[in-house]
Amino acid sequence: MSPGPGNLRPRSWLALTAVLFLGGALFLGGGLSCHRACPVARDPALVIALRMQPNQAARAQALRETLQETFAFAGALPVFPASGTWEPGPRPYLALDLVAEEREGSLEFRGRWGWIEPRHQVAWQPFELPALPPRRALEALAARVDLPLDRTALDAWLPQRPEVFWAALDLGPHPASRGRAEALARLEPPSGLLMARHARALRQALWDLPEDGRRLWEEARDWSARAVAKAPESPAALAEWAHHAIHAGEGRTVLPRLLEIQRRNPRSPDLAYLVSYAARYAGRLDLATAALDRQAALDPRAAALPPSQTARLYVGDLEGFERGLGGSSGGTWRAYGGLQRGRLALFRGDRNGARGHFQRAWEDADSHRTGRDLAGAYLAALGERPSEAPALIQGLERQRRERGLCDGELVLMMSEAAALAGDASLAQDLADQAYTEGFSCSRWFRKNPLLESLRGSQRWEGLLQRVREREALVKDLAP
Repeated sequence: MSPGPGNLRPRSWLALTAVLFLGGALFLGGGLSCHRACPVARDPALVIALRMQPNQAARAQALRETLQETFAFAGALPVFPASGTWEPGPRPYLALDLVAEEREGSLEFRGRWGWIEPRHQVAWQPFELPALPPRRALEALAARVDLPLDRTALDAWLPQRPEVFWAALDLGPHPASRGRAEALARLEPPSGLLMARHARALRQALWDLPEDGRRLWEEARDWSARAVAKAPESPAALAEWAHHAIHAGEGRTVLPRLLEIQRRNPRSPDLAYLVSYAARYAGRLDLATAALDRQAALDPRAAALPPSQTARLYVGDLEGFERGLGGSSGGTWRAYGGLQRGRLALFRGDRNGARGHFQRAWEDADSHRTGRDLAGAYLAALGERPSEAPALIQGLERQRRERGLCDGELVLMMSEAAALAGDASLAQDLADQAYTEGFSCSRWFRKNPLLESLRGSQRWEGLLQRVREREALVKDLAP
């Protein structure tokens, strides 16, 4: 690996001799601290904070995500978003504290960078780069901190035209963006960034159950397939492709591919999470939890907020699952986070606590509709008239299927709510549908305490047999 900033890179034997002579002199002269005087070999992990003008919060988030995706793909680095402070962790990491501005289509960076290391005060190095076309600006930023980027990967991932770069960042789930993405693709051969961002926006739009959702799902899957064809080992492109393939029941082909790519890029936390996601759907909870452990080990900050830890729930680790719920606490995913906290309370036998979480999620008008509606169904199932809940669940299921929101775990949660309401037939129908939409974890079907009332029936045993048969297709996969 190319050395990071602060590493020794002698340019001649003469220079090396001089450095060694100076080092010996310092040692003989009194043992001065070598932390800043001597180079330290570091294995870079990158943590990025980025700000723009206050009225550009959405674009700032999109630009930060693009930086993370670009460094992760073209730099093969573990990359993480900053969590608010620059506290040292158990291992050194390279911090980028950035302010970005768009200037007539160009991108200007200024800020500071430094190594955050245990037991040492950071020596921040301020910098200011000139306004450059976006791709060149990212290359200049990487060069400034001595993190080389692969040119072939950059060609696949970043648009050439500045106007396409900025428009890709601004793509959203609304109809105008869909036409805009097609128009941008006619300006130049579509980049991985453009295709993956558009696929992601369409997928997230489905959680609000738009009337044209079925068409959106097909369009999102097409764009995700094109993105992964353009950049086959980009974690961001793979995330979109894998999501659609898993929920179409193709998880047994997704997991081997992700494992193969992870072997070539073992330092990617994003690939580790994708492996965990695919493995938990396929019932390989050993691979799923090992991938979460790998992801945690790659983050150099001890107190960093972990992402979703759903695989830990399936092996009975409620505390581990709870630690991952903080990532769904903000924005349009708040209701979904509240829904998960309510389920966790039910697993612990706290029905009153569960009602509180479901109530808050149901009333969160700014969150995605599906999370709110499902929280309302759980709330009804726990209320004084649980017989009203099945109609709510059936209405949500009808809209979900008509409008293209495919998600096996979501459907299994709907099955839980139906079982809570006492409708075993509806709960079984939904459990069958969860399998159809890719969910094949036999342990969670067997151990889920909210599905206890379904166990032992002929239909339930038939479902378990199908789940086990699909699990068997990936039983020999090794990490």
